[in-house]
Amino acid sequence: MRNYLLLGIIYLGVAGTIRADIQPDDLLQDPSPQEWKALEQFSGKLTKSEFETLLREVFDPTGSLAPFLKITDQSVEIFSSTNQSTTAACVSFATNPITPVNNLGLPETPSPTPSLENPPWFFGMLASVFSSNIAPPLLITPSPTPSATSTPPLTGLQVVIDPADIGGDSASMEDRSTYYPGFGIIREGDLNLLVAKALEERLALLGARVLPIRDSAQPVCKLSVPEVQRIVPQVLAHRHYLLGKTFRSRTTNVRASSPIYQKIAAEVLLTKNLEAKARAEKARSAMHPDITIVLQFDATAARHLENLPKINRNILFVSGAYTAEELKDDPRQRLRLLTKLFQNVTPVEIRAALAISKHLAEVTGFPPVLYGNSKTTRSIAGNPYVVARNILLNREHDGPVVVTEPYFMNQPVTLQRLLAGDYEGTRLVAGKERISIFREYAYAVAEGILDAFSAGSHP
Repeated sequence: MRNYLLLGIIYLGVAGTIRADIQPDDLLQDPSPQEWKALEQFSGKLTKSEFETLLREVFDPTGSLAPFLKITDQSVEIFSSTNQSTTAACVSFATNPITPVNNLGLPETPSPTPSLENPPWFFGMLASVFSSNIAPPLLITPSPTPSATSTPPLTGLQVVIDPADIGGDSASMEDRSTYYPGFGIIREGDLNLLVAKALEERLALLGARVLPIRDSAQPVCKLSVPEVQRIVPQVLAHRHYLLGKTFRSRTTNVRASSPIYQKIAAEVLLTKNLEAKARAEKARSAMHPDITIVLQFDATAARHLENLPKINRNILFVSGAYTAEELKDDPRQRLRLLTKLFQNVTPVEIRAALAISKHLAEVTGFPPVLYGNSKTTRSIAGNPYVVARNILLNREHDGPVVVTEPYFMNQPVTLQRLLAGDYEGTRLVAGKERISIFREYAYAVAEGILDAFSAGSHP
């Protein structure tokens, strides 16, 4: 883990430019000159070739950041707007690569959309499972717990676990509460928390230092809806892009002139944007993680028995694939893109995501969600289970972040397993003896982290 000491020092510099307390007005502020200038501490960390490859293949596949950059052989000048009269930061390139481009798992030419007809390396052995829908194993066998006299394999590893969403009383505000007729109510934030607790326990036994971002169905951000509501008119007038699809979903049948419309906007800004900022600040103040794992479940749009999905799928996200609209509209996202790129998170994210996806595929037997290259995603390392995507939590957290999103919550068997809750051992659920779905998920993630970070498994 000594390789990450320097990155930890860099994170301290970045965090030092950001206020520790989160306020509604933060959403109205563009990055300060000091925040832009903080990028200069990354001088000498990437070569020009590495920078351009990461920019093209992972972070900005549309080339939309180009008007804000001036790249020479020696450095990249960064501008806070398309008016290039004033340089916001200038980052010098390294002369020798720290992590050669060919070790990043990235192609030299644009990546094709992956296909299961030609499964990549470790998925060859699973191709028969995917093509024939063979039922996955009922049980999993985690790696043995280290003995009291041995050094645990993840000793020294620092892991942030962020159970996405909030759950509880906030579930309706964040649009993460769904009633499925014949089954019951699913609140994703509560489900993610159960996985997080099992994952924390398992990683701690393996020797890792673990920071759970939350341990209850309470928001990390302590602001109230009325406090946030005062900035809503400015957001609606000038920063509507902050509200996203949750807001659109909740206001489908609400008039823009209605007070309810503004209240919903405040609820979304609180439970999504400000909550994400508060979580990232909590992580920065506590540790400089080697990896952050954001836990989620997937789902389709179907809510009624007659059209629930018949199969499950898995997907994992790493940082990248900012869209043209995001980069044009939001200078904060441009700053976060460059911060993540210069932190060189991609090699660690790829290694961890590939290892975790392998164990999730082995445990569940589920095929991937075939995003490939799309408007919002970028194929990574020729592996259909892992794509780059610009998601709020993986953008806000510093350092390497992997977002795990296996299972369809609304698939009938998965619904029964989720509503069965967490338990030890096995139970008869959906006609078979099964372990808790939350432990199955957590153990697979833990095994992937063990593969990616145990002694001798990484540079």
